Amino acid sequence: MITLIHHPEGERRLGDLLVENFQKKGRWKTFRAAVAFVKRSGVKHLGKALRSFSAHAVTKISVGIDQGVTSAEGLADLLAAVQPTGEVWVFQNETPTRPTFHPKIYLFSNDAAAECFIGSGNLTEGGLFTNYEAFIHLQLDRNSPNDQNFFVAVERILNEWTDPAPGTVKRLTAKLIEELHENGYVSTEKEIQQKNEIAKNLQHTGKTQSQLKKLFAAVRVKPAARIEVERKLEAQKRRGLEHAIKPRGFVMTLQQTDVGVGQKTKGASKRSPEIFIPLAARAADPIFWGWQKLFQQDKNKPGKWDRHGVRMRMGGQIVAVNMMTWPDKSDFRLRNAAIRDAGVVGDVLRMEKSDRKTGFDYYVEIVPAGSSDFARYLALCTQSVRNSKKKWGYY
Repeated sequence: MITLIHHPEGERRLGDLLVENFQKKGRWKTFRAAVAFVKRSGVKHLGKALRSFSAHAVTKISVGIDQGVTSAEGLADLLAAVQPTGEVWVFQNETPTRPTFHPKIYLFSNDAAAECFIGSGNLTEGGLFTNYEAFIHLQLDRNSPNDQNFFVAVERILNEWTDPAPGTVKRLTAKLIEELHENGYVSTEKEIQQKNEIAKNLQHTGKTQSQLKKLFAAVRVKPAARIEVERKLEAQKRRGLEHAIKPRGFVMTLQQTDVGVGQKTKGASKRSPEIFIPLAARAADPIFWGWQKLFQQDKNKPGKWDRHGVRMRMGGQIVAVNMMTWPDKSDFRLRNAAIRDAGVVGDVLRMEKSDRKTGFDYYVEIVPAGSSDFARYLALCTQSVRNSKKKWGYY
């Protein structure tokens, strides 16, 4: 039997049908799927039912990470929903032409029957409910030769997309989520939102969004059902997965206290070459700075902590930086003359943490105002400092 599913005004949308099938306890032995994109907005609608289903059935899902759409949180939530026995596989082809992994197949099966959904919707709220999508819903009798042949063909493709032998597929783990994020394959949902906002601003240079003329009508569509995010069930597992999603970089605007030299009177000593990091920034992600594990307390000055000789690559050279607290002023500083002297007020300091295999701990650069990358990194400085023009952020 073949039926058509369509969104967003269809009576039963893809998300509804998937949940219904997950809840048919004992009906299906296996759930297979392949989707181009996955985000938290989609997994939250399926998570509870998928978790219950995966406890007694085989679950195997292939996910793409092209075009910067799939989020780290989406992967973490999906992995949590199928554990401990289910599998999530990530597909990526690194050939120079970079073909996009773009299927949308959802397949339930047992020994006698199968239901297959093939269409346009991804594992996102839009793809499951609110976007304009269309799907063919196939109800298969596996005792029928034609239906069985079709089922075998679909399963063969899904098996190819979970086969690690060619090197284009990896089984998802919390560690892999961390590596995908650190190496730029996926972003957090906050980072994706920031990138989209930057792209909008750059696309319409000279015009604000309110000044752009709208050419089409605005028509309300049927929303997805409201889902209360599960806070207790699998909370420990979810926290563990999300802990793996660490920011790659830190950005901060430079002010006079960071780049000024202090006294200009002839013979007077220059101010120490230090850049001031807000304590709130360090507190927001202490692991990024190695705080407090990699610091040693100064025996001669109570409350002063130092991380000496931090290797930072700046341009073609590696410089040694002292990270330090100063209890008299209650602040956190980076001490190095080369970094301090490279910037002026209004520039952006950018730091990225390395894996230490490269011979340095951080990559650091000063992004000057007016450069092609300046607007991009300035937009990531979303956090303010009280009584200061300084702003900072992680990405």
